[in-house]
Amino acid sequence: MFRWLILVVMPLLLLGGCGDLEPDMQDTRTVSLNMDFHGKSSSRNSSSVSASELSQYNTHLILALPSWEYLTSNYRNYYSSFAQGLMNTADKKVSLEIPLNTQMKIFGFLFKETYSLSDLISGFKEVGYYGESQPFSIDEQTNNLSLGISLQSTDTTTGDGDGTDPDTGTETGDTTTPIIEQVTAIESPTSDSTPEYTFASTKAGSITYAGACYSSIIIADIGNNTIVFNALSDGYYYDCTVTVMDSEGNESNTLTIPPFTVDTTVSDITAPTVSSISGNTTEAGGTATFTVKLSSQPTANVTIGVSSSDTSEGTVSPSLLTFTSANWNVNQTVTVTGVNDSLNDGNQSYTVVLASANSSDSSYSGLNTNDVSVTNTDMTLTAVTIVLYETTTPTRDINNNIVYSDNNSASYSDSDLQADGVRIGYRMELTDNGTDYYAETFFDAWDGITLSSLLFPTVSNANVIQDNVTNMSVDSNYPTVTNTSSTTGRLEIWPWNYGAAAQNNIGGDNSKYDFDDTHTGSSSYGSMQVHNLSAAQTVMAWNRHYDSDPDIGFGNNPANTGNNKHPDWTFSSDSSLGTSNWKFQVLFRYYY
Repeated sequence: MFRWLILVVMPLLLLGGCGDLEPDMQDTRTVSLNMDFHGKSSSRNSSSVSASELSQYNTHLILALPSWEYLTSNYRNYYSSFAQGLMNTADKKVSLEIPLNTQMKIFGFLFKETYSLSDLISGFKEVGYYGESQPFSIDEQTNNLSLGISLQSTDTTTGDGDGTDPDTGTETGDTTTPIIEQVTAIESPTSDSTPEYTFASTKAGSITYAGACYSSIIIADIGNNTIVFNALSDGYYYDCTVTVMDSEGNESNTLTIPPFTVDTTVSDITAPTVSSISGNTTEAGGTATFTVKLSSQPTANVTIGVSSSDTSEGTVSPSLLTFTSANWNVNQTVTVTGVNDSLNDGNQSYTVVLASANSSDSSYSGLNTNDVSVTNTDMTLTAVTIVLYETTTPTRDINNNIVYSDNNSASYSDSDLQADGVRIGYRMELTDNGTDYYAETFFDAWDGITLSSLLFPTVSNANVIQDNVTNMSVDSNYPTVTNTSSTTGRLEIWPWNYGAAAQNNIGGDNSKYDFDDTHTGSSSYGSMQVHNLSAAQTVMAWNRHYDSDPDIGFGNNPANTGNNKHPDWTFSSDSSLGTSNWKFQVLFRYYY
């Protein structure tokens, strides 16, 4: 069906602006567009439009756009606009900043009402005529250029009367609304009267501002968008919002900017500048350094305390930094020195703590300084394991004493056992059915440990150890023993008889002998047991020291009938693993 369109030609004359003819210094040029309206039609099928009719349109919006843009009557579609301006109706001129050597078009939109540029941006206004020029480009040598803009009316009563806007058609466009969300809020308070705000948008489009904030940035891209607000007066801003409308006219959610305060009377003081640390410290006394300086000149001295979060791993020097109005911007060096903790504990992290600034300058007083993380590299230590006591005879002699096959305790002192990093161990070996088995444990020495307290228990020495031990390792080739590098251990060592009653609330069974029994303090059955408390498992057991048929086993006793049902091998008798090649040792280990 043929449609009538009212078409007119609007010639343009582009004149180079003054003071912008240095092509090596900029890639845009200011041009002045002179509008000369007349009623000549560009189509034999269109009717003439008089200049007096066009003169009824009081607002002329002129856009400079890339040549690939497609013309519609919705002037808010064009988020890729390079420049926009309103024609001065008195002299029919408008000035635009147009890129050099770029294929461009000029789009024009005519409105009957009188509008400002912000009026047009903030809401859609009814367009009377709209049109576009043919593509063009300018360079630094262009001084004038004549273009024609073909205008068409948005009046749907013109033409065949079917009421269809030639711009809109009948197809349904994209109805997906943009979604916008905050990325970076405005710091409050801020001394910047033109603060920046960053938001993200799922679609490109035009930006609309509401409330007390406005920006000359009116185009949003997909992804993050940083807008700079026009100059704001000192005060509290709580009603600023942003919306985005895409080229299909879909409007986003309204994003409310969190309230903020502008106070240009307060200077922005940032935290002191702390450099990265030069490296790790070492337990051999290796050092590392970093520097600190202020970000601005203070009005009074500023002091910052320096300390180590763990002096067993590293120390610091100096302990106090002082900045004055003369040396505020000079780096001051902090030296961190590693400490040997005599533990085989691997590399350890600690922190150099920089205290909040202390100053009578209110801008700096209480200002926090970033702490510095440090790693102290552990020394590669050599472990030395000593056999303190050893017996290969599982039954006491006729005097009710343990027979020692090795006793090296005279070569050491209690202080050797109490030195930092010392570990105590027990090891039992035997042969069962032709296979050699062993189990060995080491754990941290307890406070106040002595050589005599580690003697094998007899009625005469009355040694009793019934306690938990920390950081216990288990190493065994017996199939039912659980090996581990660190667990909580439990020792039950005494020369006496004992009962199954649990008394320490650690999970023992009142009906069975296990890791929580109660000795009687009398008679002479005897117990030498090491348990993995976390696993509720016996690691090694040597009981019934007075008898020629002692109870000996690794892991939990698998028997579960009659009197031979106890996990710690008590009363196991003939079902125990026997005494072939049996050996029991008390060990200690130190590092250097």
